[in-house]
Amino acid sequence: MNKKWLLINPPTGKYIRDTRCQASVDDVFAIFERTPVDLAYIAGAISSNNDDCLIRDYPVERLEISSIITDLQQYNADYIVINTTIFTYQDDLKICDRIKEINPGIIIIAKGAIFFNESERLMNLYKALDITVSYEEEKAFKELSAGIDLACINNITYRSDVGIIVNQQKLEHDLNIEKPRIDLINHDLYKRPDTNERQATIIVGRGCPGRCIYCLAPIVGGRKARYRSINDIIDEINTYYTKYKIKNFYFSADTFTWNEIWVIELCNRINQLDYKISWLCTSRVDKITDGLMSAMRKSGCWGLSIGIESGNEEIQKLIKKGLTKQQIINAIKICKKYRFVCLLHFIIGFPWDNKETILETIKFAKRLHGNIVEFYIATPVKGSELFGKLNGYYKQRIENKEHLNYVTATMDINNLTREEILQLRKKAIKSIYYDPMFYIRSLLYIKSLKQLLYCIRYILNKLFSIMHKMNTSVNET
Repeated sequence: MNKKWLLINPPTGKYIRDTRCQASVDDVFAIFERTPVDLAYIAGAISSNNDDCLIRDYPVERLEISSIITDLQQYNADYIVINTTIFTYQDDLKICDRIKEINPGIIIIAKGAIFFNESERLMNLYKALDITVSYEEEKAFKELSAGIDLACINNITYRSDVGIIVNQQKLEHDLNIEKPRIDLINHDLYKRPDTNERQATIIVGRGCPGRCIYCLAPIVGGRKARYRSINDIIDEINTYYTKYKIKNFYFSADTFTWNEIWVIELCNRINQLDYKISWLCTSRVDKITDGLMSAMRKSGCWGLSIGIESGNEEIQKLIKKGLTKQQIINAIKICKKYRFVCLLHFIIGFPWDNKETILETIKFAKRLHGNIVEFYIATPVKGSELFGKLNGYYKQRIENKEHLNYVTATMDINNLTREEILQLRKKAIKSIYYDPMFYIRSLLYIKSLKQLLYCIRYILNKLFSIMHKMNTSVNET
């Protein structure tokens, strides 16, 4: 008999729950709801063994924990997969005991970046949790569904008669992913915010050779940029278009533009399609070239999400991003030349920051005229080099404070208190979004009245929500 798998994003807040990005959708401008495509790829791997799957994204569907109970009772799952984050795992895994009460025989599996360093500790803490998965999750779930002996499956931690067993953690050389079960996703829930058209996510690569001390990408994806087969990516695009009329895509990769030859080949293949698509991706500043941007624009790329982090060059060196201001300015000029919408990301509150360096970052951010500008607060995630520099101070904070995210001030730094860091982020946001010229410049990228209205609604909703939360956070500190 085929086994049944319930794969869920728990109703504990809207977060991007892929292994690299753990951002809270409701707390930043530059992030919006994405399809739970990581669960769809896992479902594809499971389905290759003829098992049945059901995917539920409870936060986006605006459902509560009671809905999980209902689904468990109606679907009668043999396995439940909980997709968790470093910020929500405490709430996400509370449900484990309740699940076992309903169905003592169900196998509870959790996946997420938190398990790359914390699997054994969390298995000890959450006694109803049976298995956790870290690297190469699709391969691990395929082997789990095939019934392979747990001792022989890499990248899992599991409970046995002799205790908790942590298997070998191993990255594959190539990035081979099963065809995703996109038929299990309600595509009407995931829209491009400026046009309200359905938008899908396709994982195209993992891993980053960068040395940034704050980033999870090299930890969870490896220090080599690995890319999927272009044929497989084109097949997925065709499936989305022919079956669901979806022509807007986010190409997810830790370092999309690292391999220029691969990107240009993908662009050439997209140009050979019988229809036009629109897509956006991430890019490093030091990988933005005139030739590459030209090729990407011709193939339908409209937006770039770019991590800049600091406007102070000494901070750039200390965080091992290593960008110069002129390098950043030149890259953004190239992006503007090809009329890319630029989503620019900055981070304040590094241990070496002070009020002057943060104000320098804010001033530099204004100068670049990004279409969406985000200011995060440095978050020392366990496993990152930044965490190691703090001698465990952050760990005490994260364990004792709920609902953290990348905009939560976790520590006092360099004569700046947590409250002052929050106030500086508030100042940064006002400097961008309270400036009338920001909206006037944005008109250059608007193609219709309908798009204008969607953009206004998106920015105003985000601005109201974020400022309200910031005022509340400042008052609590």
